[in-house]
Amino acid sequence: VLKENQRRLKLDWVEIVKGDARKAPYVFKDRTFDAILLDVPCLNTGVLKRRADARWRVDEERMGSIVELQNAILTACSRLLKEKGRIVYSTCSLEPEENEDLVTKWVRDNPDFRLVKTGKAFPPDSGTDGAFAALLRKK
Repeated sequence: VLKENQRRLKLDWVEIVKGDARKAPYVFKDRTFDAILLDVPCLNTGVLKRRADARWRVDEERMGSIVELQNAILTACSRLLKEKGRIVYSTCSLEPEENEDLVTKWVRDNPDFRLVKTGKAFPPDSGTDGAFAALLRKK
């Protein structure tokens, strides 16, 4: 579906890569990028309307492991950014642990980056599914 949308929108300049994002620095070796979009795995609490079964998979243990995975992906992919590059970190979750808390702690632990802004869509107020996004910029 992603490649179909890429063709339909004539976004031939966008490179789509499938793989384990935690290993991205090894896949891309010496390549760097101006911008990276990370739509990380999450608990899906923003899309419970469409995925009601997700509510039964939320517990402390799963929260801890998903946050660890999200942090690892963000850390690995941040190494691929050029100076002053930007990265958008996004989830379809509403949990602060996966969103604001994670990004705040990550920026504190990675002083070469700054948090530019965040946005959150909260159903039903937004008229959309729930989502979170943070724009980070490399200094």
